[in-house]
Amino acid sequence: MTNDERRQAFITAVKRKDFSYGGNLNLCDLTILKSLWKERYPDIEITGISSIQCHFRDRHIRYLFWLKSMGYTREQTASKGFRWETINKYWDNRELAERIVGRELP
Repeated sequence: MTNDERRQAFITAVKRKDFSYGGNLNLCDLTILKSLWKERYPDIEITGISSIQCHFRDRHIRYLFWLKSMGYTREQTASKGFRWETINKYWDNRELAERIVGRELP
């Protein structure tokens, strides 16, 4: 298995733990990501963790804008698991959010 394949398999295996997929963890958090990696691959050093983190960052941005399009307030969005820093960074900056995720958001 290549490093890319392993990273993709890892994302598939743990994504449901992230709040944007219905879990209760924030998988943008490097400490959490590294811990989950060690559980899954105890003998394999993690490489390219930034690409894993980017997957969850993009997912969070898309989820934030979906919630916003559904009429959620900032406070309601924060209750879903978002950090206030993330909400404040993207809430009124659709241009930045779309540039980061590479597509139009709801």
